[in-house]
Amino acid sequence: MGLMSSTLGNRSAPELSAQAVILGLLIGTVLTAANTYLGLYAGMTVSGSIPAAIVSMGILRGLLKRGSILENNIVQTMASAGESVAAGIIFTVPAMIIAGVWTEFDYWQVTMIGVLGGVLGVLFMIPLRRTLIVEDKELIYPEGVACAQVLEAGEERGGSLSLIVSALVGGAVFKSCIGLFAIFRGTAEYAWRVGGSLLYMGSDVSVALLTGTVPFLADLIRHIALPMRLDFMGVSSYGSGIAPGELVFTKELRLEARGRDVLLVDDILDTGKTLHAVIDKLNALRPSTLKTCVLLEKKSRRAEAITADYVGFEVPDEFVIGYGLDYAERYRNLPFIGVLKPEVYS
Repeated sequence: MGLMSSTLGNRSAPELSAQAVILGLLIGTVLTAANTYLGLYAGMTVSGSIPAAIVSMGILRGLLKRGSILENNIVQTMASAGESVAAGIIFTVPAMIIAGVWTEFDYWQVTMIGVLGGVLGVLFMIPLRRTLIVEDKELIYPEGVACAQVLEAGEERGGSLSLIVSALVGGAVFKSCIGLFAIFRGTAEYAWRVGGSLLYMGSDVSVALLTGTVPFLADLIRHIALPMRLDFMGVSSYGSGIAPGELVFTKELRLEARGRDVLLVDDILDTGKTLHAVIDKLNALRPSTLKTCVLLEKKSRRAEAITADYVGFEVPDEFVIGYGLDYAERYRNLPFIGVLKPEVYS
């Protein structure tokens, strides 16, 4: 393939090179596929120009130790055209089918429209980039200006490039953390609210009720950045030998609660009888402070005048299972909370 050359300073820099085209095709394909998935899944797309420019610089200047600013620009232009084509296809083609303009989906026709759109996008962007970004000061295209500055920083190397790489790594780490917290978003937000309230108190002991609280407790304490000790209490109600509904403590606290700041964690606040009895027992140990934290709350079944200090979610008067909640010691391991069909226990 021949080379189109442009002059940078006193040296000749390649622009439309084989390596730039191949790299542009690869990066453009990946970003286009990602935007297609994101658009169909969430109804939105993200810019691929700046990520493509950074990846291009990392490969051409970092790994291969060659490549010019113009080659990097070609790569990000191809990626930008690819994401634009993806947005056009995923948003307009389904609309045409839904509106009845198209009665069926022609794969090759859509493919050719996409290819033609990509080619036209690149051909139009190359001559227009100087007019829209460099020469016309009144029409400032922020993404184009940002891409230009990223490419210039990569050409300069040194501090500017290091800053870009550091920002990229920091953004990736931050995004990974956001993704991790999003898995248990309700738990994480809830935990930080607990942590924020207890920070000035210096919470020391967290008491959980066995056995249904274990999954919730495990997720909760991972997001509380406070020094703490963990202990359990066992509470149960037997149907034979003891009157139904009478509570029996099957496990006592091992840690000293006197003078400590105690957080009591339970899975669900239903009638309130269990939590009321446990609070009375803990208060008898004379802790410095005692706060209660429950994942779920059923206000409609409340039989005791008791409220929890921290409530995750309010649920209707249904038999809920999963995420530690059980029916006859089953379903505790379900990774979600669901409603048990009445015919199962009626």
